[in-house]
Amino acid sequence: MQDIANVFVTKRIQIGFFSNSLFSALRCPRKATAPSGDRIRPRWGWINRFDDSRTLLSSLALALVIALAVVSFAPRAFGYTPFAVLSGSMEPKLPVGSMVFVRQVEPSDIAVGDNATFYRSDGAVVTHQVYEVDPVAQTISTQGIANKNADGSIMHDAEQTPFSRVIGVVSFCVPYLGFVNA
Repeated sequence: MQDIANVFVTKRIQIGFFSNSLFSALRCPRKATAPSGDRIRPRWGWINRFDDSRTLLSSLALALVIALAVVSFAPRAFGYTPFAVLSGSMEPKLPVGSMVFVRQVEPSDIAVGDNATFYRSDGAVVTHQVYEVDPVAQTISTQGIANKNADGSIMHDAEQTPFSRVIGVVSFCVPYLGFVNA
């Protein structure tokens, strides 16, 4: 039985089934060269360029997805929560389309001038500048720095925010990331 197997394998090798010359003849190299050393241009050269550009585009898309995942999820590991800026009430400090990263703090640690993120009474999430902290009433008063009165002064928000609705303060802002991530 073993002799039959050896003959079968030997015959296949003699025919050239496993030889490199057969496989090299079947392969279609991307950059073929003539015996003189000149590069042979394939008849359908645009196909190779299409493959190269498709590979480049898919690599760039993968890198973009990985970068967005890192920027979106890595801050959460360090205790930051991302929020997209949807309105212009805090421009130019926090432009529309930015992503703000909010860190939780004790509401009593919020200082005047901080940008606080909180829930409004209707449930919407808002980021505004704090202009007053009342530890006795346990509220903060906020303002959108771009919201102006007729005389040009900054308009204060209509209602005070209780400490229980405060999410945290803005630690940093990444412009344009909110457009992609929202």
